[in-house]
Amino acid sequence: MKKIIAVMLFSFLLAIGAAGQGLQPNTQVQATTSQLDQVQQTLAAGAAKLTMPSYVGAGVSFDQTAPQRIKPFVFGAVPASKSVGIYLTITADTIPVKSLDATTKRTVYAIQPMYRAGAFKTLYTGSKIQIMAGLEEGASFGAAPTTGGTVLTLATSPTVNIVYQVTPHWGLVVPVRGVYSSALGGWNIVPEFGVVWKP
Repeated sequence: MKKIIAVMLFSFLLAIGAAGQGLQPNTQVQATTSQLDQVQQTLAAGAAKLTMPSYVGAGVSFDQTAPQRIKPFVFGAVPASKSVGIYLTITADTIPVKSLDATTKRTVYAIQPMYRAGAFKTLYTGSKIQIMAGLEEGASFGAAPTTGGTVLTLATSPTVNIVYQVTPHWGLVVPVRGVYSSALGGWNIVPEFGVVWKP
């Protein structure tokens, strides 16, 4: 509709000018229509170059300040906006915890989950490499040392993700997170490494 209105407006203005100069207005209007088509095709081609696939994967992270330094994780990433290159991510750190069953007196293992939700902006997209930067909000659940109840811990971490596409469907991901530690009085850098699958 906007295109039709624009062409009609150009036609009206050119017809007025042509009436005083003896020109054929239709010729110029046809050229204007062709130019509008070319602009639309150029914009569509530019948007098509920004590929925004969905990723799922798994890997391990190394946290030097945690009781268990190496933590496995699984994650997923979906595009939220193709026009500006925004991804939304969800990550679950699966931390195995060893404990003693009070009833059976047996050693058992449980999973203590920590979830992270993030939003990332695509900074660079090449033929094989994609670089994203953003923020993650993490939530972990643990037992209180005195009351034995459940404690919820929240943390925000700036993160950079580097994805290297090995094959059309498989790749490697190297996230680097910064977690502020009051005990250290600074930022704790947590490197991660994983494998991703792109449908």
